Amino acid sequence: MTFSIKDFVTDLDFNRARFFSLTPREKKSLFQRTEAAVGTYKPMLEDYFGVNLGEVKVKPYIMRPLEVISMNQNEIFSEEMAEDNTKLDNFKVALMYAPFLWGLGLPRMTTKCLLDQNDTFAASTGDNIYLSSGQGVRIRLFYERQYGEQFPIEELVVHELGHNLWNKLGGDHITSDQDTPKTFVNYMLWNEGFPCYIQKEIMGQTYSCSTADGLCMPETYEMGMEKVKSIVDELGIETLREVPSRWVEFEEHLVGAR
Repeated sequence: MTFSIKDFVTDLDFNRARFFSLTPREKKSLFQRTEAAVGTYKPMLEDYFGVNLGEVKVKPYIMRPLEVISMNQNEIFSEEMAEDNTKLDNFKVALMYAPFLWGLGLPRMTTKCLLDQNDTFAASTGDNIYLSSGQGVRIRLFYERQYGEQFPIEELVVHELGHNLWNKLGGDHITSDQDTPKTFVNYMLWNEGFPCYIQKEIMGQTYSCSTADGLCMPETYEMGMEKVKSIVDELGIETLREVPSRWVEFEEHLVGAR
């Protein structure tokens, strides 16, 4: 095997993306792109649904230490991770880096190295979008730098604005300890299916990013989107804005139609 400087540099860049935080310059660029996407798609969605989303701010998504440890421990017991322990291995390697970084007198970088080992892209709470700079985001940015596979920031923003729309259109918020497991699972399917339908079916043709480079949805998100699509296909597109407030009724309708 011949040694290649280009491959060596690419490998270094990939491992930097896996284990280390974005530089301040990279983070600033990412937030600027996100804010620009909010400025583009927020008025489009407000016009489409006839609601005012208010001021939407982009803020950093930061995981607490116990959340990171719990996330990685729980992965051991999931069926998916039984075959692929990538995320757990990444966290273990980050733990190996930690004493070295601490020894260099870099406690802040040590902490960030550990806290940034997550695959979360973004979350929304209230009127705000919380943007992650965790491992999942960093690796997508790596592929953008090295291979031109554009990071689908527009689609990500539309998805999170879809959650804001859920709240503005009368959608409820259920936590796992408030109701039966079945109700909570159904709620999660509809709550994620609604923004997924918007990002794929309503705004899917407006992105500068190609479909091939778009966000990959978890299976549960796809299941939720299929529920929304079934209702819209049967009852009409005007029903879409009623999904957040009537999802329980729509769920019973779909169950009864089987």
